[in-house]
Amino acid sequence: MAQMGSVSNFSARVLLRPWCLNDADALFLLASDAKVACDAGFPAHVDINDSRRVIREILTAPECYAIVLREMNVVVGCIQLFTERERSVYEVDCLEIGYWLGRPYWGVGVMTEAVAMICRHCFQSRLFKASTIVAKVEHDNIASKRVLEKSGFALERNGERSEYRIGRENS
Repeated sequence: MAQMGSVSNFSARVLLRPWCLNDADALFLLASDAKVACDAGFPAHVDINDSRRVIREILTAPECYAIVLREMNVVVGCIQLFTERERSVYEVDCLEIGYWLGRPYWGVGVMTEAVAMICRHCFQSRLFKASTIVAKVEHDNIASKRVLEKSGFALERNGERSEYRIGRENS
């Protein structure tokens, strides 16, 4: 199933596009940061081969995108729509969103733009049946909670992992 192309999924400063092996150096630079990796829930990359493997085996999944700063043409993070089931992201009523951003780009609104873009893509595209997107965030990840709140997500459950939700009608 085709992903959204990189033509219509951009803002003035952010572009979402599929990952490619040429992104391995940029991915390694970002994903070798232990804090970024820990917050995102993946092991920090030890060498460039880790990044190449992750691109080939994980980041090429449907609806998984590199977040690129357009002005500098540099990969700064990752965002993805997914489902825990073995079903296609295009066939379920509720999707989950996951994302991470390289530390140099924290706090400047890049992720808020990317989240808004991918939600708009999901709810306006005929590719998806989903009427809801859910995000699960570690309790102490205040910045990620703020991104979701700015993007229109509502807190559904607070706890060790907080759960936020947005529906087609709220986006």
